[in-house]
Parts: sequence; structure tokens; C-alpha cells
Amino acid sequence: MAKSPYSLANGDVLIRKSLITGITLGDPGLTIDIDAADTASIKPELYYHELKLMLADGSIKVAMTGNILVRMSLQMETTP
Repeated sequence: MAKSPYSLANGDVLIRKSLITGITLGDPGLTIDIDAADTASIKPELYYHELKLMLADGSIKVAMTGNILVRMSLQMETTP
């Protein structure tokens, strides 16, 4: 997740997940876990995301892009 697609080119990534850290494969689909600690320092606004797949031949393909709206909550909780 980044502020914009242009931020990704600069390496300005706010949240990065992988199969080892926060992505779980299921049947069908996958789950991407975003914890309170991941967003604690992020301002509420509209952000950009990409889901990339690394194929067996080592190539990387963009599978999905889109926007994420981070909103404030009346009761914000963070994990220690």
C-alpha cells in the first residue's frame, strides 16, 4: 500500500505483505491481514494498493490494483 502508484516506483511503500508476513492462501482465494499496528502511523485518506504474483519462472505479474480508504474510528485500538 502506498500513497499513489508513483510512490511505489520510488520505493515509498507504507504497508507490504507477503506469504511469510500477513498473506494466507486459502481455498478459494487468499487473506491479507492488516493489523492496527500496520496503520497506526497512517493518516485517514485514500491510498493505492497492488497485488503482485511471483510465477514459477520467477517473473512477477500484477494481479490486482485498487484503492484503500483508511477511515478514523471513534475508538482506535493498537496492539502492543
